[in-house]
Amino acid sequence: MDDQLLIRFLTHRCSAEEIKQIDQWVAEDKSNGDWLFEMEQIWSLKDELRFSEEQEINRAYNRFLSEKKMHLIHRRKKQTLTWVRYGAAAVIIFLLSLNLYQLNRSEKSLAMNMIEVPKGEKVTLTLSDGTKVWLNAETRFTYPSQFGSKNREVELEGEAYFEVTKDHKKPFIVKGDEFDINVLGTQFNVSAHPGEDISIALKEGKISVGSKENEHQMILNPSDHLQLTTDGRTILQKADITTIDSWTKGEVAFTAQSLAAIVRSLERTFNVPIVLKDESLSGELFNCRAQAGTSLFDILELLRETRRMNYRFDNASIVITKN
Repeated sequence: MDDQLLIRFLTHRCSAEEIKQIDQWVAEDKSNGDWLFEMEQIWSLKDELRFSEEQEINRAYNRFLSEKKMHLIHRRKKQTLTWVRYGAAAVIIFLLSLNLYQLNRSEKSLAMNMIEVPKGEKVTLTLSDGTKVWLNAETRFTYPSQFGSKNREVELEGEAYFEVTKDHKKPFIVKGDEFDINVLGTQFNVSAHPGEDISIALKEGKISVGSKENEHQMILNPSDHLQLTTDGRTILQKADITTIDSWTKGEVAFTAQSLAAIVRSLERTFNVPIVLKDESLSGELFNCRAQAGTSLFDILELLRETRRMNYRFDNASIVITKN
C-alpha cells in the first residue's frame, strides 16, 4: 500500500476510488486494519489538543512522542511490519509535529486591538466572527484581529452592547475587572465603568455571569437586569426590554436610576461636566426617556419637571441643585 495514499486517507483527501483501495487493503489482513486504526488515533491527537493551553499541548505532545517511540520499538520485537507502514507512520508523526507547531505559532501571533471611545462619541464595529459591538462614550474595548481556536474572548471597561454570532464550539467571553460573561449567541448590554456599579441586561438568548463577589455562575434570561454594586451586593430584577439597547439608537432612557448615575451618563454622552451641588440628591431615583437627537437642555428640562431638582449653567459646567 502506498504511504502517500494512507496519509491522504488520514487527512480526508481521498477520492472515492482511493477509499475503495483502502477498504480492500484493510480486508486483506486484520493487522492492516489495526495499524490504520492506530494511525487514526495518532492523527486525532491534533484536534484534541487544539483546544488546550500551550503548556498542556507541549506536555501532552512530549508524552505522546515518548509513548509512541516505546510502542514502535515494542512492536518491532513482536511482529514484522512492512517498511511502507514504518515510512507512513514516520511521515504522519512528522505532519502531526508540524501541525501542532503551526497551531502554537498561530495562537501566539493573534494581534490584539484596543479601541478607546472618548466622551461624546460612540463606535460600532464588527468582529472577525461576525459579532456586532456598539461601544458607548468613555469605553475601552480590547479584542483580537482573529479569534483563536479555543474561545472568543474580549475585554471591556465601560459600556457596550453585543449581538453575538452563534458558535457552539467557541464560547464568547466578555471579561472585566470584576466579572466574566459567557455566551454562545445572544444580545445583551454591559455597563462596567471603574468605581461604578456593574450593570448587565439581557435582551435575547441566555448568558452566564461570574463575579469575584459570587463564586457561583448566575444564569440570565431575556429582560433580566443584573447589578453588581460597588459595596458587594448582587441585585437581579426585570428590565424594560425596549430600553436595553436604546442608547445604540441615540435615545436616552433612564428607569428608576439614581440622579448620580444619570449625571455620569449625561456627562459621557454630551461631554459636558455636570456638578451635583447637593449630595442628598445623588440617591434620588428618576425616570426619563427621550428620543434620538434630544438635546441635553431638553433632558434637563424633563428632569426639572419632576420638581425635585433644578439646574443652572456655570461657565462651561452645569450645576444641579435641589428645587
